[in-house]
Amino acid sequence: MNIQCPNCDTIFDLPNPEKSNKKYKCSVCQHIWLEKSNNYVNKKNNKSNFNKIIILNIVILLLVLFAFIFFREQLENIDSHWKNFYLLFDRLIPI
Repeated sequence: MNIQCPNCDTIFDLPNPEKSNKKYKCSVCQHIWLEKSNNYVNKKNNKSNFNKIIILNIVILLLVLFAFIFFREQLENIDSHWKNFYLLFDRLIPI
């Protein structure tokens, strides 16, 4: 994990990212500051956000498929392209 001194902008590399909420002293300018880094927490949040996006996409896909099945007769009567679309799936998946 990298931290930066707010006084002289020197960048330091720290080996323990979990223990990052404490005081630091710059070895260049001797400035002392409290660094509250949330890098470890952000990784967990990013993963949970990614999982939520995947679940949301799956739900939307299932709703669209349900709409295609439920409104098949109406869609086939609208246009010949829809009729050909459903004929293609009927040939791929015989029921």
